[in-house]
Amino acid sequence: MTMKHSSFYKLVFLTLLAGVLFLITSCSDDEKGEAVYAAGFNTIKGDDMSNTESTLIWNTYANAFRANGLKIDDNNGTITLNVPTTSPTLEERIKTGCEEAESELESREWNGYYEYAIVGLNSKAQSIVLYSISFGSF
Repeated sequence: MTMKHSSFYKLVFLTLLAGVLFLITSCSDDEKGEAVYAAGFNTIKGDDMSNTESTLIWNTYANAFRANGLKIDDNNGTITLNVPTTSPTLEERIKTGCEEAESELESREWNGYYEYAIVGLNSKAQSIVLYSISFGSF
């Protein structure tokens, strides 16, 4: 093999290696990125057909999240940071918002039963229930 061919094969090998490394790192971006969470109701039961109680719960949590620098999409429940930050984290802000909303709602009497939860959506947070609470009784 001549020196010219040897350099060509080294270049091809290094190019392939760089491509494989790029694919590996780009596939794992989800793992390195921030977790994605969504809020919603697991269960709603009761006589509140007008949805006033579930709307009250949703709005109380949404307002607490917004007060803690979070955005919540009212259509799909996705919770994100208003401005990227490292401290406090998304999870810490969600938990703080949950505590504030919970304390505001805890003394209320409920006609129905509501299970409200925050769950992970992407692979970094998947299968994680970050927060769960029940209001009312069956």
